[in-house]
Amino acid sequence: ETLSRGGARLERLTVAVVLSDRRVEGADGQVTFQARTAEDTRRVEAVVKNAVGFSSDRGDEISVVSVPPEAPPVPVLTEAGPDLTSLLLAYQRPVVALFGLMTALFLALRVLGSMKAMTSAQAGRAVAPGRRPVLEEPAHEPELAAAAASAPALAAPAPRVSVADPDMTARVVRAWMKD
Repeated sequence: ETLSRGGARLERLTVAVVLSDRRVEGADGQVTFQARTAEDTRRVEAVVKNAVGFSSDRGDEISVVSVPPEAPPVPVLTEAGPDLTSLLLAYQRPVVALFGLMTALFLALRVLGSMKAMTSAQAGRAVAPGRRPVLEEPAHEPELAAAAASAPALAAPAPRVSVADPDMTARVVRAWMKD
């Protein structure tokens, strides 16, 4: 039969306690510090032994020491001015919000521009196959357009073709060649 013990096992315990010396205020208001008595340190040691489960069989040790407190550091007066870290912390959220707003505006303008370009390109391709594309007549020649509509025997004025859309230009030229 084999028994195995699960979990961790405490082999030895060492505890150190540091007490501050007792503060004594004199009649003149001056403050001094006195070391703790042996009775004070024995009482603290007994409390600590109970708290940690002290066992002399394991070889546990407890040390209680009384030391004078350190003198508080003398504050150094410096003129406080804004430093980079405090400025960054103060303006962090507004700067991030402004950057996000500018990014959103930039992206919205790009999307609108691409939608406008896509819409104009789709308008040029909306002609059904086999049909002649409808072209704008020149705006400066309304009299010729009216004459061409009333007299079919006259030749119609040449429609204006934009070279900015090469796909549309190619379709117009093909339609002319078929006629």
